[in-house]
Amino acid sequence: MLNMMTGRPMPNVATHQSIRQGIKKVVFRFDGRRMPRACSVALVGSFNRWDTSVHQLTLQPDGWWTISLTLAPGKYPYLFIVDGVPWNDLEDDGRVPCEWGGEYSLRIIR
Repeated sequence: MLNMMTGRPMPNVATHQSIRQGIKKVVFRFDGRRMPRACSVALVGSFNRWDTSVHQLTLQPDGWWTISLTLAPGKYPYLFIVDGVPWNDLEDDGRVPCEWGGEYSLRIIR
C-alpha cells in the first residue's frame, strides 16, 4: 500500500507491532556497597557500542545505582564502568570471554 502523501510504500504495521511487542524493559543495577565512594557508574555493552557517555546509572536512596533500557530479544555482553574501572554484574545471566582475557557479563532477553 502506498502513502498518499509521499507516494512511498507504507510500513508493514504487523511487522512493526511484532518488533515492539518483543522489546522488553530491562533494569540494570550495581550495588553501591561494592564501591561506596563511587562518583559515577556507566553501563557499556554491545547495545551502545561500548560508549561510557550513553548510559549513566543513577544512585538511588537505597544505595543501588540503576538504569532502565528497552532491548529487543537477544544476548547482550556488557560491563559496568565504575569511576573508569570495569566491573562485572553479580546479577548477570552468565559470562562470555572477552578479547583482553577477562569476561563480559551477559544479559539474555527472551
